[in-house]
Amino acid sequence: MVPVLLPSCRPPCGSCNGGVPWLENWILRQQSGATEQLSQRLNSALEITAIALQEKRFKAAATACCTELASRLDCDRVSIGYLHKGRIRIESLSHSAQFGKQMNLIRAIGNAMDESVEQAALLVYPPQSEQQKTILRVHAELARQHNSDTILTIPFLDEEGESYGALTLERTSSSEQDFFDKATIDLCDTVASFIGPILKEKRLNDRPLLGKIKSSFQDQIRYIIGAEHLLVKLIIIAVLVLMVFFAFARGDYRVTAKTALEGEIQRSVTVPFEGYLDEADVKAGALVEEGQVMARLNDRDLNLERSKWASQLAQHQLENRKAMAEGDTAAASILQEQAHQAQAQLRLLDEQLARTKITAPFSGLVVSGDLSQSLGTPLEKGQVLFEIAPLDSYRVILQVDETEISVIMPGQQGELILSAMPETPLTFTVKTVTPVTLAEEGRSFFKVEASLDKLSQRIRPGMEGYGKIFIDRRRLIWIWTHDLITWMRLKMWSWLP
Repeated sequence: MVPVLLPSCRPPCGSCNGGVPWLENWILRQQSGATEQLSQRLNSALEITAIALQEKRFKAAATACCTELASRLDCDRVSIGYLHKGRIRIESLSHSAQFGKQMNLIRAIGNAMDESVEQAALLVYPPQSEQQKTILRVHAELARQHNSDTILTIPFLDEEGESYGALTLERTSSSEQDFFDKATIDLCDTVASFIGPILKEKRLNDRPLLGKIKSSFQDQIRYIIGAEHLLVKLIIIAVLVLMVFFAFARGDYRVTAKTALEGEIQRSVTVPFEGYLDEADVKAGALVEEGQVMARLNDRDLNLERSKWASQLAQHQLENRKAMAEGDTAAASILQEQAHQAQAQLRLLDEQLARTKITAPFSGLVVSGDLSQSLGTPLEKGQVLFEIAPLDSYRVILQVDETEISVIMPGQQGELILSAMPETPLTFTVKTVTPVTLAEEGRSFFKVEASLDKLSQRIRPGMEGYGKIFIDRRRLIWIWTHDLITWMRLKMWSWLP
């Protein structure tokens, strides 16, 4: 058998043990060379990437990258282009910041980039052996028209493999050694994979605001109508259906207002004369019957005063009889008038003694008044002790916001829910819209008075809740947004000069 000699090898010695170390050293040298080439390629790619990152604007960064690549690789021309409305638009050219006058050249380079982007493949002209299946017609035309002997075009690919731009390098070759070799192609491919996304991001950031808004809107539309994201599509369809429904559907427009119940008649029980409180049998919240004693005043001083006047009446009557017996008519007349005066004082005192028992003027509920802790205190004439409201007639007081008072009219129907009876709605009818306003929590309210259509044994004066006054039927979207629209109109008007 004839022995096979590997490149740069010396003939093996007669012993097998001498050939194994030589083979290991040869493999290590090959691996070291490949590693060194990869390291050099990555270093060059990182240096060009650093140049792209140093520039803040897209145009400057792209031109700097093109110029650096042209200098490092001895290229006559390096171009970078990005997709715009389905075609490649040249964004930068090496050693040239302004290239608007070279329209034919720019158009030809753009067509070559389109040829690479449409095939999503790296193209080299003249074609190499592994590019038998690629189309290079446009590259050949570019080389013929603009004297480029060799052309390399590398597409920029995103994560999904879609092309969004390209890098084109052109050389004028004097020999086959000036053609793009595999190492140069690998370096350019690595550089394209690094600087492509960086320049794309800078290009997007340099757009005007309206362009960014338009692009974002288009991205969202593509996200919605694309083949995926079924859940998002269902949610959007559901929202659109609801918007259409609420835009045309109608509902009851009702004005909501804080509501309180009051007795239709509310009577105050006052002190008939000055005195001292002796007893207080009831307090707020108690039910009383007509004539029931609610409190008593101390009658000791009145009884003493009555005894005094009763004694004087007896004395005047005795002296009057004595004067009549003696025939002294003048003295008898005076004593008779003094007796009448004493009788009048006695009647007044009897009336006051009867009024020391403070009674309920009618049957109802004691709304206010608790004198259990005030026994023995002096009371002034006219001082309010209790307030009583009847249980068979009520009025409903609604606090309607000033923005909605214009739609409230007498005769409108409504529904009331009390906090103490949330399960039992009560109906009412609006009677009066009063011009009285109330200010609470920085807002103004008008008082609207209404009457209950049907009474309940469970309701009491002073109960509170919320009432809704029915106005008419309107679109649901208007019902839910008219408060916000009114607020915005007021704010806009206040901001106008």
